[in-house]
Amino acid sequence: MRLTSPKSPVDMPSRLQKVLFHISTDLPAVALCLLLSQVYVAQAAQTTTTDTSNVQQLYEAQNYKEAAKIGLEKLLSEPWNHELRFLVADSLQRQGKFEEAAIQFEALEGTPYAERAMIRLNAIRTNTPPTEPIILSSVEANTPAQPTEPQVPATVIAPSNNRGLAYTLLPAAETPPVHNPALQHLYDLNAAGDYQALGSRGMSSFAHTSPDDQTRLMVANSLAWTGRPKQAEAQYKLIGPGRYKSDADIGLANLYRWRGRDDLSLPLYQNVLRENPKNEAALEGLTLAKRELQPRTMISFSGSSDSGGETRHPGLINHRWRDTSGTNLFELEGGFIASHQNLARTNQGDLTARYQSMTLPFHPKFELAQQVQPAKHLFGKVGVSFADNEIALEAGRDNWGKTAATTPALIYGLGANHLGASANHVFDFGQILAAADFYSISDGNSIRTTKLDYKPAWTPLGAHIKPYLGMETRDAKSNTLLYWSPAIGFGTAYAGLQAEWGKESWSLFGSGQLGTHLYGEAGTSWSISGGGKYWLTRDIAINLNLWKMQSWRNNSTYRAKSFNLGLEKLWD
Repeated sequence: MRLTSPKSPVDMPSRLQKVLFHISTDLPAVALCLLLSQVYVAQAAQTTTTDTSNVQQLYEAQNYKEAAKIGLEKLLSEPWNHELRFLVADSLQRQGKFEEAAIQFEALEGTPYAERAMIRLNAIRTNTPPTEPIILSSVEANTPAQPTEPQVPATVIAPSNNRGLAYTLLPAAETPPVHNPALQHLYDLNAAGDYQALGSRGMSSFAHTSPDDQTRLMVANSLAWTGRPKQAEAQYKLIGPGRYKSDADIGLANLYRWRGRDDLSLPLYQNVLRENPKNEAALEGLTLAKRELQPRTMISFSGSSDSGGETRHPGLINHRWRDTSGTNLFELEGGFIASHQNLARTNQGDLTARYQSMTLPFHPKFELAQQVQPAKHLFGKVGVSFADNEIALEAGRDNWGKTAATTPALIYGLGANHLGASANHVFDFGQILAAADFYSISDGNSIRTTKLDYKPAWTPLGAHIKPYLGMETRDAKSNTLLYWSPAIGFGTAYAGLQAEWGKESWSLFGSGQLGTHLYGEAGTSWSISGGGKYWLTRDIAINLNLWKMQSWRNNSTYRAKSFNLGLEKLWD
């Protein structure tokens, strides 16, 4: 279906063009006339009693033809009646008179109904059917909503997430369970796929209207999908026993799993499966949660090289497991690096132990690493988090040769005292991630780095492909040839796209970005990366990651690339 576009000036009759010309030459007078007309219309709207009851009754009886006919006649004398115009437009749309409906919806621009009208216009352009009939009368708008018998919900697939989302069942939005304008607007947003606005408007609406469980579930899912876990968790928990309880438990379990609390998600999936052993969302979520809780051994081999002649081949074997509660995480790791830069060569090996608590105050993390080759050095760090893991702090002593990723730094056995902080918060307009690190290096130098990323809620390319913006800086006390240390500083701004897709047995990701100079030695840059994981069997998986970049360092073009290949084995 195609909407007729306005005619261009060359299609207008010559007389009309002359009129428009004279109007344009006396614009102040025209503006004054328009202002006076708006005052007159406003006064008329205040002194005229609006009666849409007969149109509303015809509409409620689903007699859309008569509702539109009478409503159009009333609009001739009441052009300021936005409520009536929306009702007429909706009636026209339900009759299949899309072009006429679009004209009425467009006329609501700049009115309190503008946002809802735009959603309906988008629905017309995408051939999306309208939702259940609405009630717009002022009497109904001020009357508490009375629930009707809910219909059997259909299944809607939720957007994917970065941990291999078990798809959430969402009751269909085509049949709102209440005749309430505020709640109807939420279903309009859901039909348009605007989950960010749906979550925000839903929370505002709930402050004035008590929602049914179906609507609450819809809003809770939207909050979860758009990165607002605290609010989503509270809404899921308010859904009582009934037909939506299982869907709420699945949503809550998914939320816990995305936050790394698979120990909390597992019993929720199991409860759902006790009532319905064939629930696909619960089965998939159970599989993913069990994977995270099972002991695992991972072997990986990597390779990297750059235009400065640096070549590295790290390898490691890592074993990770949890205690019986699932809340204490342990790791043992053995690593090896074969590194050379031009004629300089060295090998290094180390052993590392890690521990993380998910229930102790501040969720502490500990790491202890013993370098065993070529010299013996001890490194370690501790980390804590606050505000539901939105803020994290870290302090310790790092192996600077591994952090800087250069052969000379490894040969000289450099270490660095490290302080780091990071923050991650989701707003209505998107997600902001910030990090700052300070390294005091054993050669007397120091390095300061910062990073700021912004991921907007706006995703014009769909739920799987997300844009982002950011900036990154690096400043050094002095220059050295042992590692990258820009004394004049390095500041770059960048923009890019990230993409993720996933199922129970596989996941894929990719990203690409372009950067530009902010200050110091930075210049234009680009980078691309991609990879994925595939489960060969229930407990064996392979993964591959690739990365390549180009930037400007030390007054010349700098290039680097790397790969990582891994094999993962789960244990019962």
